[in-house]
Amino acid sequence: MHLGGDFFESESTTAPPSFDCGVPTPLIGSVGSGLLGFRSTSSGRSGSGLIGAAWADTLLRWNGRPRGAMLFGRMSDSPSSPVRLFGRSSSHFTRIARIFAAETGIEYSFEVVRDLLSRSAGDFGGNPSLKIPVLHVGSDTWFGALNVCRALSRESKRNVRIVWPEDLVEPSLANAQELVLQGMATEVTLILSKLGGERDSPHQAKLAVGLTQVLAWLEANAAHVVAKLPPSRDVSYLEVALFCFVTHLEFRKVLPVSDYPVLEEFATRFGERASARETGYAFD
Repeated sequence: MHLGGDFFESESTTAPPSFDCGVPTPLIGSVGSGLLGFRSTSSGRSGSGLIGAAWADTLLRWNGRPRGAMLFGRMSDSPSSPVRLFGRSSSHFTRIARIFAAETGIEYSFEVVRDLLSRSAGDFGGNPSLKIPVLHVGSDTWFGALNVCRALSRESKRNVRIVWPEDLVEPSLANAQELVLQGMATEVTLILSKLGGERDSPHQAKLAVGLTQVLAWLEANAAHVVAKLPPSRDVSYLEVALFCFVTHLEFRKVLPVSDYPVLEEFATRFGERASARETGYAFD
């Protein structure tokens, strides 16, 4: 599974499927809680009815660890240690980290990676792979979006109920997470290919086909996949990544999101969260 990290960002008459009409509809909670629950519009009951309360309680992880479990590898610095996030406002992997920072209530200084062609790890917050995002908490350094999000959750004083990728034990959930991350990585590669002058190569053509097929799968499955997530969660890595992926496609003009109305509606609803509104894409 691709765990997340951007290398390069450049400035450069049938009703469609819906989350309404009997399909679980996002129920936006208070700004403070950041809750995105789901309600079946056909039954009026909260939750999808596809999972039991005990399973949901087992699946949910509080602040990045199972309930009652010991936390190994805890940050050595106190919560008062300075937090610095290296990334780009135009990066979808960076936006995942920024949304998690907002959801967990972690304040940080944002260190914009200016020279994206640099070959110095120091310009990427110390990441030898020359990718973003990177998080510094005191003397500790975390590479990649998923690592960064886990670190932020451990630093948080909030009791945030998070569903992590390893919690997705049902095939459609796990496959959705995998395809979202693969799609994000493919999008970056296509942008790099275009900037590098590659045109209509077999490799680029295959990537483009793969990306459209990923989006078609997500369009067909997103509603019931999200409905299977525990209704008592505050946030899931899957939803955040999906939102960042879909909105980035439109921002970078890779593909028109209007061709995928279910994904577009999901992004619109998730975009109502304070954490999403505060982290809009921009070129630094």
